[in-house]
Amino acid sequence: MLTGANDVNMLTKNLDDLAAALRSKEAAASSDDVGRDLASVQALQKKHNNLTRDVAALAEKVKVANADVDKVAAANPKTSGPLVQKQAEVNELLGRVQTLLDTRSKKLEDAEAASRFDIDCAEAQEWLAERSAELDAAELPRDATSAQAQLKKNDALKVRDLGF
Repeated sequence: MLTGANDVNMLTKNLDDLAAALRSKEAAASSDDVGRDLASVQALQKKHNNLTRDVAALAEKVKVANADVDKVAAANPKTSGPLVQKQAEVNELLGRVQTLLDTRSKKLEDAEAASRFDIDCAEAQEWLAERSAELDAAELPRDATSAQAQLKKNDALKVRDLGF
C-alpha cells in the first residue's frame, strides 16, 4: 500500500512539473507577434520551430506519464482518482498548446508570404519608376527619322521589359 501511495505522489509531482512546463510553452505559443518584415518573421519562425520541438519532447514525456498513470491507476483504483484527473488536465493542456502552435505556425506562414509580397511590390514599383523615367526622358521626335529612331528604342525597351 505504501508503494502505491509513493507512486501516486511521484506521478502527481511529475504531472505538476509537466503542466508547469506546458503552461510556459502555452504563453509563448499564444503570442500574436508575427514580425514587421521578412527578417523578423523568419526569426520568429525559427523560435517557433524550437518551441514546437520543445513541445514535442514534452508530448513524449506526457505519453510516458500517461502509461505510468494507467498502470498505477489499475493497481490502486481507490487512491488514484486525483491522479487520473490531473492526467486529464495535462492531456487537455497539451492539446491546447499543440492547437496554439498550429495556429501560430499558419499565422507566421501568412506573415512570411505577405512580407515576400511586399518586397516583390516594392521591386515592381522601383522597376516601373525606372521605366517611366526612361520613357519620360525621351524627347519627342521632330521629324520622321527621329520618330523612327524613337520607335526602335521603344521596341528595344519593350523587348527588354517583357522579361520582368
